[in-house]
Amino acid sequence: MKADLKFPVNIFPPLLKRIISETNSAYSFPVSYIGSSLLIALSTAIGNSCCLRVNRTRVERGIIYLHLVGEPGSVKSHPLRFALGPIIERDIKVRQEYSEKYRQYQGEVRSGGSPVKPKCRQRIVQDVTIEGLMKILADNPIGVCFFCDEATGFLGNLNRYHAGGNDENKILSIFNCLPIFIDRSGMDEKLTIATPFVNIAATIQPKVFARYYSGRLQENGLLCRIMAIYNDGPDEMPFDSDNDIPQELIDQWRQILQSMLDYEKGYYELGEAEYTLTEDAKAAYSSWSDITTERMNREEPVSMREFFQKIKSYVYRTALVLQVLEEVCENKKSEGKVGGHSMIKATIFGNYLLENARKTLDIIPYSNEAGSAKYRELLAFLPSSFTKSEANAIAEQLQISESTVDKFCKEQQGITIRKTAFGKYEKIPK
Repeated sequence: MKADLKFPVNIFPPLLKRIISETNSAYSFPVSYIGSSLLIALSTAIGNSCCLRVNRTRVERGIIYLHLVGEPGSVKSHPLRFALGPIIERDIKVRQEYSEKYRQYQGEVRSGGSPVKPKCRQRIVQDVTIEGLMKILADNPIGVCFFCDEATGFLGNLNRYHAGGNDENKILSIFNCLPIFIDRSGMDEKLTIATPFVNIAATIQPKVFARYYSGRLQENGLLCRIMAIYNDGPDEMPFDSDNDIPQELIDQWRQILQSMLDYEKGYYELGEAEYTLTEDAKAAYSSWSDITTERMNREEPVSMREFFQKIKSYVYRTALVLQVLEEVCENKKSEGKVGGHSMIKATIFGNYLLENARKTLDIIPYSNEAGSAKYRELLAFLPSSFTKSEANAIAEQLQISESTVDKFCKEQQGITIRKTAFGKYEKIPK
């Protein structure tokens, strides 16, 4: 499956555009996969060191829940590993150093001392439950990236050891930049994570994506928070190649991420840097939002609106990441402002995400109630063309309420039915 709208590589500076081009040519990385992988790597390196204050009550952080969606053999995993590579290399050293410090700590405890327990300042987590992730966040308030080669590794850990748990609620809250309070029965300790930052970087096949995100994860809003990116390259599986990219590109990419990772020291000493929007940035965002909202109300199915609300957050977050990236690449001193040029690029990326959301709706027919038995039953008995009164008459025979018919006619527009005139509808052929 290919997105009709190509990944907007021009949102990036020349160096990253070259990385995208070279890896696509040498390694057959789909442009959309490597482009979005670079973005989440940048966001992970920045973490909570920077945030964007939109207004007095709204703060956005660079949190991204990324799924690269594609068939087997579509080169999904390698772009993520390439982009996150320098951070993974850093974490290997950090974890080795931590292990040595922890051994020393245990020795001092056994000797009767009272040493300070060391903390592992990691940025990547993998095989961990959501409860374990919360403990890691407590030691790493700057944030982490939950990197799993297959999204099932992340999805399978939701409520892994406690049926009926609230792991999903935690993931929803983190995306919304809300604090997390953890109280355990029988424990005096209160775990408070004031500004949780977790990125999710994963790959998934379309059929698996549809199976996991239909139903509960769709209805609770997790689906529309996922930045689902589709392959914008050839459908054919690429041939192996002996080509390679210049070492200088890898070194320069490592240097960019290291510069952002270096913000960690200032973060732990001084706290996060707060960016605000310039007037140009506010105008650029408002123009994009107004135009898109008008189109949502006029042309788009209701199911797109929830995606649009979350894509608005991604536009703010992308603008912040692109602003910091510009400062690092051009070695500019930060003025703590997200400029209009960064926001314009972010809105272009927002349009790209909207196109990908439409692809998601092709895979997973959206339904707060649309997939319910009542909706399916009503649709099955409706003729190819019908009026609202005819639908109500059929519904009465099926013991379905008129209010359900009202919701059906509103929510299913553009999905299973289309409105042809006032009070008149027709089924959309499958």
